Amino acid sequence: MCALAPWTPEGEPVEPVRGRTVLIAHGTDDVRTRPEASLAYATRAEPVAARLARVELAGERHAMLRRPAMWRRLVVDVTARALNARPPGEGPATARGVELPGAVDALDRVWCDPAPGRLSISL
Repeated sequence: MCALAPWTPEGEPVEPVRGRTVLIAHGTDDVRTRPEASLAYATRAEPVAARLARVELAGERHAMLRRPAMWRRLVVDVTARALNARPPGEGPATARGVELPGAVDALDRVWCDPAPGRLSISL
């Protein structure tokens, strides 16, 4: 599951992420959905998720227009991993043998960092 600049109000249930691998990505300058709220949600959800990481994209706003390639790379990498096309640390992302360009190697580090640091990775 990949949540980009998610709306995570106080009290948002964490049960939907139970047993799932979750990446939350949020721009630090988002004023529509607060990055602090996604951090609070990540902190609550981390104990029930199979794996959960949260990254912050410095200077990015809600529209995701400042660094669109980074947002796209995050989604491609998380999707490839969900399809077992790219285990961490095993080269470029592939799907059915076709390389997916621009996969984020930084996510290898994201998944290995211990919580709570894994919930505030800066990209």
